This record gives sequence, C-alpha cells and structure tokens, in this order.
Amino acid sequence: DTAHIAGYRYAAKIASAGFFDEILLFMDCCQDVLKSSQVLEPTWSPPDRNRSHKVKLLQAIGAPRGRKAFERDLDDNGIQRGLFTVVLLEALRTAIPDAKGWVNGYDLKKQFAQIWGKRFREETRYDPPVRIPDGEDIRILRRRRPPSRGGAMKPSGPDRTMIRIDSSKIGRLSLPRPRLHRQGKVFDYIKNFKIDSKVRNLPDLPAGVFTIETEGNHNDLAFEVLPSEGTQQVGRIEFHELPARSAAAREDRRFKVTVSGADAAMQLRVLDSDYNTLATGDGSAVVELAPGVYKAELTAGGATSQKIFRVVDSPVTVTPAVPRFPAAAPVPGTSNSDEYQAQAAHALATDAPLRSFSGADSELVIFIRASEPVRGSEIARPYPWEDLFLRNFAPGDQAWRITLDAVDDSRFFGGTKLAVPAGTYALCSATGSESDDEEFGFALRTVPGWRTEVYLDSILEPPDDAHPNGARARANFAQATVHLVTIGEASLVFDELGTHTELARIRLAAGRRSILPSDEHVARSPMLGLYCAYSVFQRDPNDRHKIERCLRALPAEVRTLTDARLLDAWLNLEAEAYQLQPLDIPLLTLAWDLSRRLPADRQLAPDLRGLVGLWRTGGSLWTSWRRPVAAYRDAADAVDPPAAAVVTYDSALAVSQRLADVSRQPDSLDPPWDMAYWRDLQPHLRTPLPGSSPFKQALRRRLLDAIAMEEDIVESEIFELGVQHDLDRSWTALEYREFHALHAPKTIAAGA
Repeated sequence: DTAHIAGYRYAAKIASAGFFDEILLFMDCCQDVLKSSQVLEPTWSPPDRNRSHKVKLLQAIGAPRGRKAFERDLDDNGIQRGLFTVVLLEALRTAIPDAKGWVNGYDLKKQFAQIWGKRFREETRYDPPVRIPDGEDIRILRRRRPPSRGGAMKPSGPDRTMIRIDSSKIGRLSLPRPRLHRQGKVFDYIKNFKIDSKVRNLPDLPAGVFTIETEGNHNDLAFEVLPSEGTQQVGRIEFHELPARSAAAREDRRFKVTVSGADAAMQLRVLDSDYNTLATGDGSAVVELAPGVYKAELTAGGATSQKIFRVVDSPVTVTPAVPRFPAAAPVPGTSNSDEYQAQAAHALATDAPLRSFSGADSELVIFIRASEPVRGSEIARPYPWEDLFLRNFAPGDQAWRITLDAVDDSRFFGGTKLAVPAGTYALCSATGSESDDEEFGFALRTVPGWRTEVYLDSILEPPDDAHPNGARARANFAQATVHLVTIGEASLVFDELGTHTELARIRLAAGRRSILPSDEHVARSPMLGLYCAYSVFQRDPNDRHKIERCLRALPAEVRTLTDARLLDAWLNLEAEAYQLQPLDIPLLTLAWDLSRRLPADRQLAPDLRGLVGLWRTGGSLWTSWRRPVAAYRDAADAVDPPAAAVVTYDSALAVSQRLADVSRQPDSLDPPWDMAYWRDLQPHLRTPLPGSSPFKQALRRRLLDAIAMEEDIVESEIFELGVQHDLDRSWTALEYREFHALHAPKTIAAGA
C-alpha cells in the first residue's frame, strides 16, 4: 500500500490547535505523506485556550519517506527488531541527565546520534531526524537515582558492563598507577588499576569518553564507551593517543583548533565529552576551545570516523581518518570495494562498446554487482544481473530489450557497454511470482557526445514462497551511482572528482546543503552541477542566483536534459516555454516535484505522469518505478506479460504527443459519480485488488473512510485526488473508469 501516515503534519496541526502542552512523536516507520497530499484537520474540538505558541513538540522518525522501517534479527533468535526503536530505548535509558535527574530532548538527541552513528548509520545510510522544540527544551523522563559520593550524578548504563581492551598501545604504559578518568561532567568515577597483561577487563563502565592517564608527562590514551558496547558483546575499543595534561593549563584560555577533512563534501563536527556540538563545517571547521578533551567526527556517505584529541596549551590541528563509506561502484577506499570488480568496471568503461546501434551518437555503460555484504548471504538465483535488461521507448515493432553481455558469476557482477542514439531508456528487472509479477524500472538518459555510466549494487530481500532456499538479491536502484563523461575521457569513478560527485549525490539524497562547485568541475562532471542545483532548489527555491550559477556551468548538450530544462523554466517563468514531450523523462525524482510548481504548459507531459509518474517508488533520488507486469488497456490479449508491458507502457509513451487541446480535459466522470453506488459495494471495497495503481488504492481507502464516517464524497474531490497524484483531469477520469470497471458487480461475480 503506497499511502503513509501523515505523522509530522498531524502532530503540527494538533500542536497549532493547542490540544496539549507537550507532544512527543516517535514513529518507527516510513516518514510522511507527500506535501501535496491532502491531510484533513483533526475532527475533535480543541480546548478553549490560546496556548499554541507555548506547545513543545519533539519528533523522531525511524525511516526515510517511502521506505519500510529498518529491521533486523539483532539477537540471532529469529525475532526482527526495529533498529530505530532499539537505539531510541537505549538512548532514553543511558542519556546523561541534568543536575536534577531530568533527561530532556537535547540529551536524547545527543545520545541517540552517538549510538546510531556507531551501530547503524553505515548499514542504513540514514540518520533518523530527532527534532527538538525551539526555545525551551522538553523534559522526557526523570531518573530517581541516589547521588554518588561527592554529590555527582552517576550515569545510567548496562549493569556490569564489561569492556575487553586488547591493544598494543596500552602495553607501553609501564609506569605505575595509571588512572582511568571519565571526561566531561563531574562524576565520582576515577579508578586505579594494574597493568599486568595485554588484555584488560574494566568492569562497570558508564558511557562516555575516558582517558588512561599516567604519572609524569607521558602521553595518555583516550577511548569511548557507548551504551551499546555492553554485556551482550565485546566492545571494540578504538584508542587515541593524547598529550599529557599540563598542570599550568588555564581553563579561561582559548586556543585555535582546526579540523580538516579530505573532501569539501564531508561533514565535520566538533563535540565536547558530553556530546555537545561546538562547531560544524563542510570539509573543515575552526573553533576556539579551552584546555580539555574533545572529539572530532568526519562523516561521508553514511560512514563516520572520529578522532579524540586534547587541547593543552597551544593551537591544535586535527585530521580524522577518511571514512570508508559504501558505494554502488567498486571504488577503491570504500567499505564495500572489490579489487576484481573494480578492474572489470574500469575495463568496461574505457574499452570499446560491446554493441552498437544504428545512429549511435552516445554511449551507455551499465555495471551491477553484489558487494561483499550482500554475497556474504546465500543468494537465490537468478542473480540480479541475470534478470536485468535494458530497453528503449519505441513502438512495438521497433522496441528492443537486451541483457548484459559481460557477466562473471564467480566474481558476482555483470555489465555492458553500448553505443546508442541519444535518448531515453529503461533499465528493468522483474520479479517472478505467478500471482503477482512486478517490474522494477529505472529511467536513463544519454546525451550526444557523452557517455552515461550507471553503477548498481544489490539489495537483499528475505526468502519467500518463490525463493524458500535463500534470500533474493535485486538491483538497488535507489542508491545508484550515475556519471556523465565525455566520450573518450577516463571514467570518473576512479577519480577524486568522481568521489566528490558521489558525495554530492549523497548530500542531495539526505537533504543537506550543497557545496557549490567550480565551473571547471561541473564541465568535467555535469552530474555534480545538477546535484548542486537541485540541492539549492530543495532548500530554498528562491535562491535563483545559485541555481543559475550551477546551470550556467553545464555543457550545452547536458542542458537539454529534462532535469535542466525544468530548472531553466523555473528561473525564467516569463520567457517562452519549451514544451516537454512524453519521452522527456527526468533522471532525478526532485524534478517531478519541481514540475508541479510550474505553470501547466511547462510541466512534465500528462501521459508521462500517468504512465510512469503514478508508479514511482518512494525513498529514491532517481526516477524509478515498481508496477505490475501485466496486460494494460489495449494489450489485454498479449501472451507474454513482459512483452505486453513493453507494448503498453513504453510504446504508449513513444507514440504519444503532448497536446494543448483542452477538449482532452473532461468536465465530469464517466460513469457518473454516485456515492450511493459505492456504499452498496462497501463489502467488496474492503479487499484490495493486486496491481492497482496508487490512485486506485487511495480512492478505495477514501471511499471506505467516508462510508465509515457517514460522509459524502462529491465528484470534484475525485479530481482533487488526481491532482495529489500529479494527474490531469483526463488521466484522473481514465483511472476512475478503470477503478469502476474493476469493482463492478459483474467483475466481482466473475472473480468469485
């Protein structure tokens, strides 16, 4: 079912109405409905008071929009647990309270970020947003613990936490009486311990940053304990060497600290020992700090590295290690790189095309693999590259579909390189269940004189009835890497500019602020310019100067891409519009959102919105879809379902033209709208029909809700529902006519 819970928006409406003084919203599920979707006002009456300006609202959501909750069997007992819920409960239990014992929103946010970043950020490539109230914070819970000696509060942590320390560095502490000291807030928690072997067990440690300090001026060691490193697993402790504390250091002095990353698209944070953020930056951060122990975090592509450092009595320069983030392409230095796959991808991109088509003026490279984390599981066949195929958008007699040429099952990859006419193509895979065949599609564009390179990793789906002996892997379109390179030039995948482009893509997908590139970089890597332009638009659509700067640097051929044409239309609303045709498919899903903001004559073609846009999948940066592989409209008698899909979807786009004829927009629905008719069919509406479009699913739910609430729906609301799904009146009427036919009594009787 494609609808999502309007959590954020209902919470905001309830907060605005002043129902409650404090609202806590935690959702371990998909994020929210689209902003264009209708959300009704709460039906209960608010209290008679004007307190909405004082309402405190804390919200945290466990998964991106359009994605299921992240779940895994964490304890090897067959029970799937939500990762967000696990970390949320752990953060609530272990967050450091204030002097009165209260854990507030800011404390929770800090603790959640630390645990999630260490355990699940790289796996999920997502940071769940924890939004705390503006102004005065919200108190969540109070711990009634007696103060320890000296009156300081002792942090909550796992009972009898056992941290196993195994490090050659610790063996160098040969002086007597090293001390274990917790940094940050004052805790009565300093232990003396004896160095006598390589492996050390330090019992009952709370969460926090610790230093192992010795007498004299020998260097100290610092390490961090997170609540997740408790009794159920041995903690893997990372040690950081620090200069010894200076007895003459003055707390009122400040020293310049410069933290640097390897790429301007990497995010930096400087935190104190209580995880308060002191400075942030992109590529670098500069801050004045008092003597003490701090932590620098460098984040890239969902992976984080850290460096614990000490300010003593002089300026400090800190350079955290480059995070090894996962990538779709087998890029050296990433967490899922593979030497053999990298060699094959490089050869495919640089060698001559394996196939050539008549009229070719562009090239297309496709490389798909199963990286180590995926192939570490038992994968059921067919492998992702075995059922992946490329096809064109053309009438039935001109349509073609080809499979990948360069395949190596032993190395877990497949690929091809084609010389093709510039245009629109679809990369597709299909699931094979007799009852419910589905197609996963991914839109591709090629440009004259340029090579489009597409790199895909695989994603695992759990075993099902069709594949009981192993998990099925399929192409992970949502995390695809796409590059545009001038024909004859080396691939960007193995270039620093390519890495920067990929990090820009990840920032765009995460909704982070763009790093404006140089014109030279955009000329070599046009996708970098598109990413940055849409990143600016996403955060501030009216920042036209920065959008124009990114567009202006794009090569002329690339500016013919639909994504660029839509931005041009946004910047020049008064100029004569280029009328987009049905085959003008954008690469980025953000372009579909931009289209809805434009005047009707500048939007994406209605047939494209009905045949592709209606079936788009959520949670992806790219234009991709998931739709039934079945006969559609006039192709009901086709024998081969995949062939029928080509005829009905792709051929329909290929032969359709954008018409400005207003007569295509019907004034009313046919058959006529009759609420009484649907009330009589209520029992049949309760059963969803497999393969129904998102519009039909939404209409069925809307009818059931109205019948249950004894409300009426008028015809105009059906057309409004179509607008929410980006359909014009003609497509809304067509969808309704099919919906009516599917639920007609004779259809139901025949199905029974």
